[in-house]
Amino acid sequence: MSAAGLQMTVLRSLRIQGKFTWSKSIDDDTIAVHNDFYANLGVPTMYNFRQNRGPSDFNCPFALAGNFIYDLPRAGSHAADAVIGGWQLSGTFQAQSGNPFNPTVGFDNAHLGGTSSDQGQRPNLVLGQPLIPGGVQQYFNPLAFTLPASGTYGNLGRNVLQGPGLVTLNLAAERTFWQRESRSLRLRAEAFNVANHPNFQVPSGASLFDSTGARLGSTGQITATTTSSRQIQLSARFSF
Repeated sequence: MSAAGLQMTVLRSLRIQGKFTWSKSIDDDTIAVHNDFYANLGVPTMYNFRQNRGPSDFNCPFALAGNFIYDLPRAGSHAADAVIGGWQLSGTFQAQSGNPFNPTVGFDNAHLGGTSSDQGQRPNLVLGQPLIPGGVQQYFNPLAFTLPASGTYGNLGRNVLQGPGLVTLNLAAERTFWQRESRSLRLRAEAFNVANHPNFQVPSGASLFDSTGARLGSTGQITATTTSSRQIQLSARFSF
């Protein structure tokens, strides 16, 4: 893992911080607590953990984050200061890679038994097919994967695909309007995800086939986001 950070004061009233991380985490299984019957936890090759080796579920190759605080200068006149003077602007920014994932067969094709549907059994990879065309309705290409022969494992590695990334910007403005010794009144306005940028999770439709071997229509579909839509809130704080 490699990381770099930056902290500087551009002006007396402007402070900026930033950091960048480049990393890679590899393991045989990200789950920390294991049940007695290990196949229930999504590891089909429970007697050969090496075959399950791949990027960790939390692996994030690139992450960039920053924040700033800016104290607006006085305008020089009493009337202008009453409107814009004393405000403090701040913001945070974050951009990072998506989490890894892999499609699964969808049923117990390898005849492992157990209580879950496929215990994380992975399909065969078809060479020459595009893997991630993108899109909410079908984020990855189902035709890039085929069903292994009955009673066998597929050749697809664990967590070989990367989900959608994340980008978000939050801004805030606050000002103390009244202050007397130990008492003060402070107003604050905040906007989360100002650009209203959709940040999607990995596809919930990761299964490729039903129990008959027919392809599922929901494969590759994304149904959830990692952040909310734009949110704006106003608050007043009275301290005493």
